[in-house]
Amino acid sequence: MGTSIGRTRSGNDVPLSYYTGILGMPGLTAYVGLYEICSPKEGERVYVSAAALSRWSPSRQFAKSMGRYVVVSACSKEKIDPSKDIFGFDKAFNYKEEQDLN
Repeated sequence: MGTSIGRTRSGNDVPLSYYTGILGMPGLTAYVGLYEICSPKEGERVYVSAAALSRWSPSRQFAKSMGRYVVVSACSKEKIDPSKDIFGFDKAFNYKEEQDLN
């Protein structure tokens, strides 16, 4: 086969790990969801559900590159704490601790 581990067979210099993230299903899902389906306008906010955990980073990156305010929800403090500091969401909340989601 002649390919090295960590490189695609086509010979380009993109590590295989990229295809599990931004170039793979999480990235494609986030891209299509934001650009093709949602297309948030200036001033609108983007909500990212905890159900989209593997797509958090690409979703945030795409939404922030569009200049949008990004809100995320999760089910525990352990998932909420890094969401603002590491992932860069503008607002994060634990939906299990909210009294009223209306």
